[in-house]
Amino acid sequence: MKILSIVNKQVMHLDSGQVINLIKMFHLMEVPSSSIIMQSLIQSIRLSINFLNLHEVYILTRLMNKMEPTHLSHAVRLALIEMFKVQVHLQLNTERIQELKSALIYATTYVNDESVLEFIIEAIESNKSPIDLNSSVILLLRLLIILLDNYGVMTIFNNLCIQILKGNNESYNSRLIDAIVNVSVVHNYGLQKWLTILNLLNRIRHVNIQLLEHLLNYFYENPSVFAKFHPTSCSLIMSGLAHANYKPLHWNELQNLLVNYVWVPDNTSLYSFVIDLAALDYYNSNILQKVFTDCSTTKVLSGNSCRLLYRLYHSVKALCPIYSGPWFSNETIHFLNNWKNQKSHQLLKSTHLNLPILPALEEFLGGSVYVRNNIIINELEEPIDHLILLQDEHPIDMESILVNDASKSFYNLEDFVIPSNSKRVAIVLIKSKTQSRNLLTLQPLDLLRIKILEAMSFKVIPIFENIWTNMSDYNRVLYLQSLIKIQKKEILR
Repeated sequence: MKILSIVNKQVMHLDSGQVINLIKMFHLMEVPSSSIIMQSLIQSIRLSINFLNLHEVYILTRLMNKMEPTHLSHAVRLALIEMFKVQVHLQLNTERIQELKSALIYATTYVNDESVLEFIIEAIESNKSPIDLNSSVILLLRLLIILLDNYGVMTIFNNLCIQILKGNNESYNSRLIDAIVNVSVVHNYGLQKWLTILNLLNRIRHVNIQLLEHLLNYFYENPSVFAKFHPTSCSLIMSGLAHANYKPLHWNELQNLLVNYVWVPDNTSLYSFVIDLAALDYYNSNILQKVFTDCSTTKVLSGNSCRLLYRLYHSVKALCPIYSGPWFSNETIHFLNNWKNQKSHQLLKSTHLNLPILPALEEFLGGSVYVRNNIIINELEEPIDHLILLQDEHPIDMESILVNDASKSFYNLEDFVIPSNSKRVAIVLIKSKTQSRNLLTLQPLDLLRIKILEAMSFKVIPIFENIWTNMSDYNRVLYLQSLIKIQKKEILR
């Protein structure tokens, strides 16, 4: 790219702030850390490292940890830590609690130096400024990490997750959890403890990309390790990636390694594992054949298994046209279709009066005639919350294209005569309990639902419940306006 060439020629004339911003930008653009331009920028940091302020040290250390490691980035990362040890005594503003908090986080995460920790802790104890609740929690955790060994930290983390799983949502603090995870990586708690942490993170629906990257880099650099640890851990890692909606570097090589060593203890675990793979756009023919041929109605009686298998079947049909292996038996397909019909009607009985998006959607569109709710389609057991049709960016009067009763609380897609040149917009509410707690990432089943709809030529608008409920009525309409482009003049009828 021409811009990279221009920047590369000007690197030596840039100040440290400009270099850091460029590293951040190129990292977001997925420019490899081994590229000429990134190596030039990192080398520029190396030459000016003694002139960096503490804030720049924090930013650069995080960036070096996120990048694919090179000899130069590794050397700069170590130099930044040494730089911090010296400059914290000279640069740290001990009058500001936020700066003390940042320094303590950095020291407990990256630095193993008692004199540095003692200096920061004494400054915190001497500081008379008021401390907000969030800062208090972070400071307390960091001090505990200093006092406790990894067993003590793991005990705290395990108890914290147990409280969250029991429904005590007040126990959940994303920064607290990320801090513990970060410490486990930096202080090298070991593979088994990292996998234990990942299992708990998956269960409480918390995404930590750093831990996933660390585990995968560990396996990529030490492939022989796969043969030495329990094979259920492979499915654990796949689950973490699927819940994060994240495909790491070296994904093509890693997916084959993970699948080759995976083992799952029962059918339900196998179905969940294959759903995770599908959410990551990985369809392994051997595993699919095993699921489709081994499955019988006696093995899919539980509701959870039915849901997984129904979603898997239609995901492969819609999203993996190259699959040429066997499918479910006619008996199993009949069984799943019956389950789906019962499930759809149960859902509609409990949800057709609970449509939190509808009032704002009707106001945005200009009336109730331009939207229909609870649309059942054959490929999904869950109805689409809302369907609107656009023609030349104008909403279409849905009553004018209805074949059957216009007053129903739910519809089949076949109830409408949909113009061939119209755009189908499906609006889907993502419930808080089915999304990640700390990031706007979808759980595998919801992600596949959206991908199936997109494969059917729907434009899908996912709306996260926790965002929606915190908006005012006015902002909800503005939010819809930002997501759906329409012309409200001369609305088609």
